[in-house]
Amino acid sequence: MGLFSKLFGEPPAPAERPVRPSTSPARANLGSRRILVVEPSIIMQKIIELTLDGATVVTAKDAQEAQAALRNGRFDLVLSAAILPDLSGYDLCASVKSQAAPIPFILLRGLSEPFDESRARQAGADAVIAKPFTPDGLIDEINRTLG
Repeated sequence: MGLFSKLFGEPPAPAERPVRPSTSPARANLGSRRILVVEPSIIMQKIIELTLDGATVVTAKDAQEAQAALRNGRFDLVLSAAILPDLSGYDLCASVKSQAAPIPFILLRGLSEPFDESRARQAGADAVIAKPFTPDGLIDEINRTLG
């Protein structure tokens, strides 16, 4: 067992993980929300889960897992990395936005990664958030996107 596995455990299959309710008013708005997080980095998944305490967070490491989760459940928001191992976040966004009932979609971009703002708009992304982000900045953008 490697050091990473000792610290963080083996990566779980996509599953719901309700997180404890929060007393923060901004976070309280997330309490009844189901958010799909599509992020290849397990560490970033954990950071986002902790940031979105109060919401039900489902994680996926790539677009294939995300599409399976979307077929099997209802989500209020998709939060996805722009760069995924199997399909771009732009393409995943376009697919989600082409559905009969499109879901709000936020793209996450790394500051050192190439990012195409025009392609994000064409795909229908509701917002773009740069990593690293502040917890309050992420929550504020999610609340703004969800109205």
